[in-house]
Amino acid sequence: MAQCPELEAVVIPVGGGGLLAGVAAFLKARRPDIMIVGVEEDTCDAMGKSLREGEVVPLAPAPIIADGIGVRRVSSDNLETISKRVDRVVTVNSDMISNAIMLMLEIEKVVVEASGAVPLAAMVNHTCPELKGKQVACIVSGGNIDVNLLSRIIHRGMVFDGHITRVETEVQDRPGGLEGLLDVFRQLGVNLLEVQHHRFSGTAPLGKIGVALTVETRDHDQIRLIHSTLMEKGYPVHHNSGSTLPS
Repeated sequence: MAQCPELEAVVIPVGGGGLLAGVAAFLKARRPDIMIVGVEEDTCDAMGKSLREGEVVPLAPAPIIADGIGVRRVSSDNLETISKRVDRVVTVNSDMISNAIMLMLEIEKVVVEASGAVPLAAMVNHTCPELKGKQVACIVSGGNIDVNLLSRIIHRGMVFDGHITRVETEVQDRPGGLEGLLDVFRQLGVNLLEVQHHRFSGTAPLGKIGVALTVETRDHDQIRLIHSTLMEKGYPVHHNSGSTLPS
């Protein structure tokens, strides 16, 4: 508050609710007009569910990337404070979180764990439209992340952001069939990272061979261009290939 007197909102990670309750109690006592927003991962939204029910709601175990806020049963004291002083609690999914971690690395050169990245994930994905145009502070708490996990998260974040995609298609089972497909990517100026040639694929019809390609891309618009160009040239595109492509 001293550094940013024009502050209008604060976005905070939520696990058991201690950090959110403490910050909200302090800020609302001094600046009741400040908007307080809590953020959970959507597979562990114990605080959001408890707020809606008006009582502590325990959750069953479920996969979560933000294990630092993976609390399945929130504190009743924190729930009471948050219900009185917090304006909203929103959720983000694992792809949004992975992308936020990658953005922190790219732009701020800061390594942040998944639980600390959820406020940024909420902001860049516009999960709280009321914050548009406001002076907002995000509490980014924690950098305790395993290097191997970080590598997987970066890859997932790049897929979500449209910087990497996987394309599955088919080519004719004859000499030059694969070469023709690769020439399409050459003409598009796309860098190929990996090509898998599934000669004995059970999904490709007789006379054709399944091919899976992992490529570097600029954005989702280029991914759409790749898909449309392939289909124009007679190469079917299977959209269950695991790439993230918004409509």
